[in-house]
Parts: sequence; C-alpha cells; structure tokens
Amino acid sequence: MALARSERSLVAAARRGNRDAIEELLRRYQAALYRVAFGVTGSRAGALDVVQDVFLKVFQHFQYDGRSKFHTWLHRVTANEALNWRKRERFDEPPLEIEAAAEMPWPAPDAERTAITKQELARLLALMDRLNETERQAITLRYFEGCSVGEIAEALEMSEAVTSTTIFRARQK
Repeated sequence: MALARSERSLVAAARRGNRDAIEELLRRYQAALYRVAFGVTGSRAGALDVVQDVFLKVFQHFQYDGRSKFHTWLHRVTANEALNWRKRERFDEPPLEIEAAAEMPWPAPDAERTAITKQELARLLALMDRLNETERQAITLRYFEGCSVGEIAEALEMSEAVTSTTIFRARQK
C-alpha cells in the first residue's frame, strides 16, 4: 500500500502544473468545499454548482501563491464563488434546506462532536437563517470546518478583530 502524498508535495506538484496533483487536492477537500458553499447558498443545487465552478477554475488555472494555507485559500475561493452564484441567482437570504443539510458529508465525529438529529439540525439551520452572509460564512468555517479565527479572517479577507466580533455577534443571535 503506497503512502498518501502530503499536502505540501501535492501543492508543489500542482504549482508545476501536475493535473493529477490538482485532482487529488480537490478530491481531498470536496466535502469541506461543499459545506462552505452550502453555508453560503443554502441549497444543495447551489452548493453543487459552486463546487463544480471552483473545481473548474482551480483545475484550469491553479493560482495558489502560497501566502496562506492551501485549505484557507480554497475556502476563500469557494466562499467568493458562492457569493457570485448568489448574485447571479439573485438570492437574498435563502432558507437553508434541512433535508439537504441532513445528507451533507459532515466531518467524522471526534471527541467534541456528537451525532446531530434532524430536529437539532432543523433548529440549527433556522438559527443560521437569522444570520447575514458574513456571519453565516464565519460560523460555517469556525464550527463546521474547525478553522481558527486567523484562518477565517484570511478566508473572508477581514481582520482577526472583526472576525472575532462577527463570530461573537452571530452567536448572540
């Protein structure tokens, strides 16, 4: 059994134009990108469209410059693409689809995560509907993707202080 290639070696190969490396990186992050896109679009179809657009953009024009962590850069690309999708589709604040969220590929449970029931998920999504776009993105990255405040700030192109305030205000709602 061959050892999996490290992210660093895959990114280096992708920057040299290696299509297999780009494909492997996208495969590794597919579920996370879907969750980020769903958090912004609020719909399964929107999230799938966004992830497909991100894959095409990244595959055709791999422009990662190495100034941030790769997953942070990929989250930023996905969040921006999701915002563009919403503008094209003329969505305001979409209601989140409970059934689609229940089928979402969530990260594997760890010591701090427990199984979430459909009822709990419905309540969570109803609460997220109260959030504005930036708050929803920050909460999605923080609690569903496990990103640090610094990573979220970088992905959303905000200062860490503004990011912390955004997360705090979202939690208060």
